[in-house]
Amino acid sequence: MKFFWSLLLLTLGVIFLGAELNFWGYDKIRELWQFWPLIFIFAGLEIITKKIKYGWIIMLLTFFISGTFVYGVVFDVGNFIGLNLSYSQRENLTRDDILVKNRSGIGEQEVKIEVGASNLKVFDVTEELISGHSESNFAAPKIESSLEGDILKTKISMDSDKKYWFSPLNFKKNLSLSFNRILPLKLDIHTGASNIDIDLSQYILRGLDIETGASSINVIIGEKIENKSRIWLKSGVSSVKMKIPENVNIIVDHNLALSNINIPQNLEGNEKTIYLKVESALTSIEITRN
Repeated sequence: MKFFWSLLLLTLGVIFLGAELNFWGYDKIRELWQFWPLIFIFAGLEIITKKIKYGWIIMLLTFFISGTFVYGVVFDVGNFIGLNLSYSQRENLTRDDILVKNRSGIGEQEVKIEVGASNLKVFDVTEELISGHSESNFAAPKIESSLEGDILKTKISMDSDKKYWFSPLNFKKNLSLSFNRILPLKLDIHTGASNIDIDLSQYILRGLDIETGASSINVIIGEKIENKSRIWLKSGVSSVKMKIPENVNIIVDHNLALSNINIPQNLEGNEKTIYLKVESALTSIEITRN
């Protein structure tokens, strides 16, 4: 089994290193995960070949063939033995508009986003409360809103008529959203392995929670963020880049395993301080000033 686990760890290291160096995105890692049954195949093969002379050659050859197959299909290397055509046929995306209309009596927004593995983008502003769209080849957006006092609580999710206990091969979910810049906003994001690109520079931000899997996360915080706002980040193996304004200090409380974090020096006289709590493993975090 040592031979099998050594090959597996080596492969995983190459995959995540490539994502960190931008040779491919973390969305490719999500697609690679669809081949998880290979783990059981190789574990069984390791047991079978354990007592066979030169069994390691069989193991290595099978590993190489399987790796070539997975790489050819996921990374679209030509028309890999005719499989890329059927694989790419799932790329036809259906677009659905997302809209929560503005109305009187609302003093702030709390938005919860639950979309699983996806590409999430937040940018620009809207005169409505929430506007945007989703693109997917298997799921449609679902919006639930309730008013508690003057706080509008909205949950945005993406559901499919078909339920899977793992994400199907090459199924896509893209979500783009804009929020009202007049009302204070608290944002709660729950995703699987994702690309998260959120520009919050024009919003009155009261809080931000991100819970995600292996992801690429880019966050821009603006000067409108409220003093003593809290940002909470919980992730798997990820690359995190965050930009904060010059007039905002940041205090970081982190529980990082085998990770590195770069934080700018706090400046005297800054009028605002935000608090960032990070729980993560094997993650690179870089915080810079705009």
